Amino acid sequence: MTTIIAFSFAAISIASLVFLVAPGVILETIRVAAGSSVYQWLGILIRAILGIAFVVVAPGTQNPALIYTLGVLFIVAAIVVGVMPKEHFVNLTNRYRYFPQWAVRLGGALALIALWYLALILL
Repeated sequence: MTTIIAFSFAAISIASLVFLVAPGVILETIRVAAGSSVYQWLGILIRAILGIAFVVVAPGTQNPALIYTLGVLFIVAAIVVGVMPKEHFVNLTNRYRYFPQWAVRLGGALALIALWYLALILL
């Protein structure tokens, strides 16, 4: 499970760096894929895998309550997106289509900071 989390951290780090350097790439991807069923199922799958991995590895970390809570939140988010009607999912993804690039860059920077903190706790 720690391997899954490490690979997820690497993927999220790469995405965060893309947010920082070239936010238009991510925004264009969201514009193209917004509302597709594959996009929705991929989001559910990623959230569920991360949630289960966090819950499983939580007891062996420096801050198990935080990691366990994050795992449960990931699982709840996967369930919510899974039962969300298609129209609501399309509306949700459409909100991100026109995000200003400075907000995307800020989100990328904050994601990297949070990720480094979690990596220090978990790995």
